[in-house]
Amino acid sequence: MRTEGAIPTLVVTRHQRRPSPRRRGGALGALLMALLLVGSVAAAQPGLTVWSYAPSFVAQRWLQEQANAYALATGTTVTVRTLVFDDLRGRLMVSADDGPDLVVTIPHDWLPGLIEAGVVLSLDGLVDDETLRDVAPIALEAFSSGGALFGLPVEITGVALIHDRAQVEQVPSDWEAFVDLARSYTSDGRFGFLYPYTDPFFSYGWWHAYGGYVFASSGAGGWDDHDLGLGGEPGYAAARVLRDLRHGYGLLPASSDYGRMDGEFMARRTPMIINGTWALGDYLQAGIDLGIAPVPTPPDAVRPWAPLVGVQGIVIGASAADPAAAMGFALHLAGPEGAQAYRDAGGARIPVSDLAALEGDDVTAAFAAVLAAGELMPATMALDDVWAPWASAIRRATQAGDADLVSIIDDLEGQLQR
Repeated sequence: MRTEGAIPTLVVTRHQRRPSPRRRGGALGALLMALLLVGSVAAAQPGLTVWSYAPSFVAQRWLQEQANAYALATGTTVTVRTLVFDDLRGRLMVSADDGPDLVVTIPHDWLPGLIEAGVVLSLDGLVDDETLRDVAPIALEAFSSGGALFGLPVEITGVALIHDRAQVEQVPSDWEAFVDLARSYTSDGRFGFLYPYTDPFFSYGWWHAYGGYVFASSGAGGWDDHDLGLGGEPGYAAARVLRDLRHGYGLLPASSDYGRMDGEFMARRTPMIINGTWALGDYLQAGIDLGIAPVPTPPDAVRPWAPLVGVQGIVIGASAADPAAAMGFALHLAGPEGAQAYRDAGGARIPVSDLAALEGDDVTAAFAAVLAAGELMPATMALDDVWAPWASAIRRATQAGDADLVSIIDDLEGQLQR
């Protein structure tokens, strides 16, 4: 695969109160250290239980192989239990007395609820500053609360426009050219551009393009739960793009969930999709020649399309019998050996340290460049009350070509302000 440019410096935005959000974080450093495994490789140790939602077949295989290798090296058996993503959080919330030793991995926006429920441990005393020296500040901030670190950051995640280069060599940066290209592949039940558009996480980029945001930063790493930016003119404009994609341009079907998008892309029936870093491994394993790009900027936007960005990390369960042993396995997974094994297994992810490791990997490096323009997902429990009304508003806005977008977005804003 060709290399399409220099390795980017990953800097992710937190939305500020002023119109042009300042950037937070910094350049990602050298490797996540030569992490030392906790404990000796001698006598058999008590076993560890790992919960994971393992977002791809590649990730599932990698985690099980690492568990087996760690058991051989240390004598500590590791049992991996894979849960459905939508079930994992709920199970964790009630796991204070009977939960996993560690979870691989969780998105950082789950952290406030898990801390409040008392189901994850602070990493104070389990990991030292030297080990974390090269981790991106934005990643450490994402897994910190009250000055304490509650998770070991592993990777940066988000969505971008993924295209099959065998069908679409390059995605046009011009909106109208992009629409015309997608239309040329759209006929007889086939779509040139597809994504689960009623999912706000996947559709956030339209709000960003028109100056919207989810929650504003309150400073000192916090979020203002009362300052939402999904309504007003940004909301009207974002809803208009979604309605036009469905009815004006005729590019999106009446319904499109994640499974449909993923299946159509894997079957080479859809050449362009919006999907996340977690899917790259499976697509590469399927032999698809991938290209990565930002979604073209829509008409009259005030800034380019950009996604919400998350940080995935490993947390230690409150019921862990031996937190130090659990941390030993976490450090192995997050360290150079675990990262290299993930790449060897066919996985692709954006590390929280040293993007130089991506040199020669044009797919992951290009994805990192898209995410560098994104906004950090707000880590506040108030976000839980936003997703459902937001998704409902998108469904209403895309149901008909004459949908009353002002009324729909005003209704959304009213619901969120209660």
